[in-house]
Amino acid sequence: MTSEVSADGYYVLDRHAVVTVWLEGITDLELADFSVQNVIGGLDVKAHGGGFRVTLWPIYGVGGYIDAERVSLSLEPGKPGDLANHAEA
Repeated sequence: MTSEVSADGYYVLDRHAVVTVWLEGITDLELADFSVQNVIGGLDVKAHGGGFRVTLWPIYGVGGYIDAERVSLSLEPGKPGDLANHAEA
């Protein structure tokens, strides 16, 4: 976020990134309140039981955890719409 304010009165954001979380070997999960719009306030990844636990902290919609053998993250600069042609099938 910059200190610049747009004509609409919002702070100008200039460093967007798309974060992709890959989970392999899912061993357990507990998710609740999945909705058409899901907003999380945080995402934790911690070692757990020989693998990892990804915890989703909800603001609105889905929350819970997913346990997996392997977890990887990737970051790409830009907004989701900017990367539409880069999606993998």
